[in-house]
Amino acid sequence: MSKTPVLNYVPVGSLIPLRRETPTVLPGVADFHVPVSLFLAPVYARYTQGDAQSIPNGGATVVDFNVKVYDTHSAVIVGRVASSLWRFIAPVKGLYAVSASILFVSTTTWADADNAQLTAYKNGGGYSVLDRKDSYGSASSVYMGLGGVDIMELEVGESLSAYVYQNSGGALAIYGDSGYNYISIWRVG
Repeated sequence: MSKTPVLNYVPVGSLIPLRRETPTVLPGVADFHVPVSLFLAPVYARYTQGDAQSIPNGGATVVDFNVKVYDTHSAVIVGRVASSLWRFIAPVKGLYAVSASILFVSTTTWADADNAQLTAYKNGGGYSVLDRKDSYGSASSVYMGLGGVDIMELEVGESLSAYVYQNSGGALAIYGDSGYNYISIWRVG
C-alpha cells in the first residue's frame, strides 16, 4: 500500500508533480504537473457601503465600501483619504471578476445634460466603465442607480477599486443602504 505525501508548504509558482496510477489516454504519458495556484483557497471579497458618502460634483471619487461582509485574504484597504483610498490588492495573480453597485439619494437636481458613471479602476487608472446614465433629467424626485460587472487581470500587488462620477450641479450623496451599495470581487482564473 502506497503512502500519500502530505504537503505542508509549497511556494506559489511551483509545480506539484503527480503520477497517474491508471493508464492515460495518451500512450507514454504517466506524469504531469499541476500549478500550486490550483490548490490555493479561493480569493473573494464583498464589501458594502451603508452610510451616505458625499460625491462631489464634476470629479471622479473612490467609493468607500466600508463594511466588510467577507474577505478571504484581508486584501482590502478601507478609507476615503488620499493616503488610504479604498482598494482591493490582489493576493494572487489571476483574472478577477468585479461586480459593483451604488444608488444615489433621491433628488430633483438631475437636468437633461447631467450624467453619472461608475468605473472600475486598475492601479489608480480607469479600466472600464461599468455603467453610465445620461440625460436623467426629472422634475420629480428620482433615485439613480449604477451597477455593472467586468473581469480584469491582476498581478500580485496590483489594485482594483470603484470610482463614481456625477455632474448634477452639486454634491450628491450615495443612499445609505448596504443593500444597494456593494462591491464583490472574486478570482475566476
